[in-house]
Amino acid sequence: MIRFKRDLICKALQDAKTNIFTFAELAALLRPQVGEWTANDGEEIDEQATVMTKSPGVNALAQAIVKAGVLEKAILPFPYRQDTRYLFGEVDLLDLVQSLSHDGYFTHFTAVYLNNLTEQTPKTIYFNVEQRASGGEGQLTQEALDRAFKAEPRVSSNVIEYKGTRIVKLNGRNTNQLGVLVKRRANAEAVRVTDIERTLIDATVRPAYSGGIAVVAKAFELAKESVSVNKLAAYLRKLRYVYPYHQAVGFYMERAGYEEPLLKLLKQFPMEHDFYLQHAIKSTLLNKRWRLYVPKGF
Repeated sequence: MIRFKRDLICKALQDAKTNIFTFAELAALLRPQVGEWTANDGEEIDEQATVMTKSPGVNALAQAIVKAGVLEKAILPFPYRQDTRYLFGEVDLLDLVQSLSHDGYFTHFTAVYLNNLTEQTPKTIYFNVEQRASGGEGQLTQEALDRAFKAEPRVSSNVIEYKGTRIVKLNGRNTNQLGVLVKRRANAEAVRVTDIERTLIDATVRPAYSGGIAVVAKAFELAKESVSVNKLAAYLRKLRYVYPYHQAVGFYMERAGYEEPLLKLLKQFPMEHDFYLQHAIKSTLLNKRWRLYVPKGF
């Protein structure tokens, strides 16, 4: 039977630089002091902290700490790979998700929310871990574009529900972290998130991950006083999308009342194809200025 010295372990956890641990990080904290922190049989200690074991190793000590309620074991069973974290005290959910990857960042509707571009409170968290860089994509034809956007959008199945919140872990294309910044938050740890310009682009590209086109349109309205359209246009050039998403961006900007000189920054991009504001529009209307099919009445 293993029992631990609660006060010493709690102090060590409090002194750690984080309150979210992988098992490897927890083991590194516990291993040097396993003997000192393990109570002798004669010591008085809460019996709920006991775990049967032949030797007081790190794994048994970790189990005892969890069983006693000093740490919470958070299991995040993503279909592609399960992640487990050990939590000490109150942990903000965004901090927990950020711990999945130090290089990952919050995106789409979560970024819309963190950048104060929505009046809604999202019930889904979107977290992106970029793939490795790959080769370029092929040439675009109107036929291929029509076929792609008449179908329903593809959405990730790498989704879990954790304590009433959906978490979507994306593996997006490599952008070399374009527009990703560290955002400070009141009463919480800083998190990595796309800036306003990148967020507006991502929301345009994936409205299904961003609350839908009405939410995206509102985000463009709320961003009018803070967005740099020059930076947004520069991002679009760097991202080099095959699909002409700049046409949808220009439409959203015009709909939100951006001034004409700013709209001209988007008009400088080539417009060689008729594009779509979203996938699977049942009844369309062509906006001739932006060569863009939009839902009737939108």
